[in-house]
Amino acid sequence: MDRMATNQSAEINPLEQIQIRDEALEQHRQHLEEEVAQRTAALEEANVLLGKELAERKAAEQELQAANEQLSILLDSLPIAVYRCRAEGDYAVMYMSQNVVFFTGYEAGNFIEEADLWFKRIHPDDAARVTAEMATLFEKGMNAFAYRWQDADGNYRWIQDSQRLIRHRDGTPDYMVGMWQDITESKNLELRLRESEQRFRNVAELTTDWVWQIDASGTYVYSGAKVHDLLGYNPEEVCGKTPFDFMPPDEAARVAEIFKNIASKKIPFSFLENINLHKDGHRVILETSGVPLLGDDGIFHGYFGTERDITERKLAAQALEDSERKFRAILDAAVDGILVADVQTLRLVTANRAICDMLGYSPEEIYRLGLEDIHPAEALSHVKKQFERQMERDIRVAPNMPVKRKDGSVFYADVSSSPMVLAGRPYLVGVFHDVTERRQAEENVREINEVLEEKVRARTRQLLEAQEDLLRKEKLAVLGQVAGSVGHELRNPLGISEHHQGRDRQFRAHRVRPAGFGAHQAAASGSGGIRGIDRADPGQAHNTACCHGDFGHPGNAFALAGGCHANPPSVAQSYQQRRGSHAGGRCTGNQRG
Repeated sequence: MDRMATNQSAEINPLEQIQIRDEALEQHRQHLEEEVAQRTAALEEANVLLGKELAERKAAEQELQAANEQLSILLDSLPIAVYRCRAEGDYAVMYMSQNVVFFTGYEAGNFIEEADLWFKRIHPDDAARVTAEMATLFEKGMNAFAYRWQDADGNYRWIQDSQRLIRHRDGTPDYMVGMWQDITESKNLELRLRESEQRFRNVAELTTDWVWQIDASGTYVYSGAKVHDLLGYNPEEVCGKTPFDFMPPDEAARVAEIFKNIASKKIPFSFLENINLHKDGHRVILETSGVPLLGDDGIFHGYFGTERDITERKLAAQALEDSERKFRAILDAAVDGILVADVQTLRLVTANRAICDMLGYSPEEIYRLGLEDIHPAEALSHVKKQFERQMERDIRVAPNMPVKRKDGSVFYADVSSSPMVLAGRPYLVGVFHDVTERRQAEENVREINEVLEEKVRARTRQLLEAQEDLLRKEKLAVLGQVAGSVGHELRNPLGISEHHQGRDRQFRAHRVRPAGFGAHQAAASGSGGIRGIDRADPGQAHNTACCHGDFGHPGNAFALAGGCHANPPSVAQSYQQRRGSHAGGRCTGNQRG
């Protein structure tokens, strides 16, 4: 403030210039207010006349009238506060208009006395952004942005802050001037405010839409500067031409027919898509909205409207459509069934033709189904568990999953699944490979194996029975021989003893030990009993009985019962001679092998 006092004493002429400029701005503001008042009055009167002429459209007229009345009230009571503050340090406020109290609850003096009042009441989530916007102001010289500001009652209100940086002659920042505007209520009226851009041209130029006005003949009488961004033309090049002059001939004919019907009814329209030619020749897709302009006498004076460039959006939509078409073609070409399920809702969101054929549903029907509709109820717990394991990447393929058709029948499929995320939402892509024929083949093989195993078991039983029968016969023959030999030895023990001693000497001399000696010895000694013979090969029963090594053992009756083919020739001959003497009924007890 001290510096400004010094400047006031040193610079009289600049202050006078500022005063003259302020007076000019005041006159301009009064002129704008008069123009707004005239337009508002004209619209109100036009709405009344429109209601008389279009009684059959009473509902539409009432809605339009209510909107205009609401807009008029908003214009008459819109709180705007003008301020000036430092361009450095804490941005302390040096001047604030009195009407700031209407939407903040603070007097103008509060802002001047409390230097940080403005900044500390900014919403914490917006503070960093506001600081960044202030930096932009120093780069560009002017800026406009919105943020939330806490009023005296503790409520946050949306403030539109438009700023301009005033510099010294040397280019250094001097101070900032700005305007506060409460836009809390107008947030939801953005479209209607754009339709009234001609009343707020300073705000209109901050939007990305092209604002225009045409007369009753369809000729542009006003064009916003945004037309250059959209079509490459300056506003002066657009005025005097019609919207159809910027369209290809076929598009101009199509849109002209539509607009003719709208203009004849003098009704508002929105989101009318049309193709325009940029100044350099490339095509631009615009979205047009407009409202009719009616005079005090009810005469139609044209339309006021906006244009929005939707080229990228339409191209993106077309690209998405093409991509979906290719994706659908690939899906429908697959032999296996493919389903995409929402992990959170377990609903089906995508299906190919193969899975529709497998399940018996049309595509429209299948999108109304969930996981529980395509699996049997008794298997649903198992299916969900496999589903969760696949989401966790614990397994990739869930084999032999039961799948229920529309008619209630069940088939089996190997389900290969892979999780994915689209727009932040988890999905699971499943490929269903029908394994019903494979399971049937496996079942057939299992049945055949069971039949073969049963035949093998039956044949084995037959062989065991035959073997047991043969063993019984061999046992009886051996027992007969044993009985005869035992009886003979009992009658002539001395001759047998001497005979055995001679055979022992011969065995030790030749060191002959028949194969299977241990097992057969156990059998001959009686400790193994008949079980030893049972475990032997039936074809070797005779040899087992004769091939015993210890002829002095009491059980050597087996050796006497049959011939031993493993004995040395001298032993065999002695045995045969001995046997012959027994057979002749003569006992030669002193005879040795």
